[in-house]
Amino acid sequence: MICFPNAKINLGLRILQKRDDGFHDIESCIMPIPLCDVLEIQESEQFKIEVFGADLGVNPKDNIIYKTWEKLIESFDIPAFEVKLIKNIPPWSGLGGGSSDAAFFLKEVNAAYELDITDDGMEMYLESLGSDCPFFVGNRVAMVYSKGEELEGIELDLSGFHLTIIKPYLNIPTQEAYEQIVPHFHETALSELIKMPIASWKNNIFNDFEEAVVAQMPELNSIKGLLYGSGADYVSLSGSGSAIYALSVDKLDVSGVGGGFVWQAEF
Repeated sequence: MICFPNAKINLGLRILQKRDDGFHDIESCIMPIPLCDVLEIQESEQFKIEVFGADLGVNPKDNIIYKTWEKLIESFDIPAFEVKLIKNIPPWSGLGGGSSDAAFFLKEVNAAYELDITDDGMEMYLESLGSDCPFFVGNRVAMVYSKGEELEGIELDLSGFHLTIIKPYLNIPTQEAYEQIVPHFHETALSELIKMPIASWKNNIFNDFEEAVVAQMPELNSIKGLLYGSGADYVSLSGSGSAIYALSVDKLDVSGVGGGFVWQAEF
């Protein structure tokens, strides 16, 4: 089995309140993008994961794919697997790479072994593994609520727009980013602001992580300014960072913008 787990970007991200379970209630619009990892899955006598292209810095048994398999074998008689993962989506970027890998692994195994887990069932399986995981089951533009498990489809067409992603070398752990956040109320629903012309997003749609993350990584603010200076219509941090993305009518010249990872595509 071979599949191509894709990344995502957050079009706005609001941290509304801290929950009693330690998580936060959020409001965000999440969009899949065509930046993909490569995941190969084969039956094996024991579970094994090999990662190429990035050092995730975790024990294989702490990998989210392994944790997904562990949950599955609690309910289903399935074999162990040898998993080979090529990481094109940079880790610790806010682009959802690990969450997507887990969701695509589950979808592949569910189909291949006829486990008959519904989409809702897969979302429930993934909910405890990562807040972004349930999104990748349907893998289409959606408003996301609660701690990430409540999804509501939304119509949004960015056809013809160019996407630029820049991730500096430094990383911001998600937990550390959340510790810096002060939740607050927003008067206008993000789902309404998303309907506005993209040219107006700059002054209306924000990622609540930006202020805290930029304070730790001032170069992000410089990258954001350079992207706007290059002609971007909208620039934002994705997730808890540290990747910055830009939407633009024309492809941006980013030759003068620093960063450890640069990627561009057209919707």
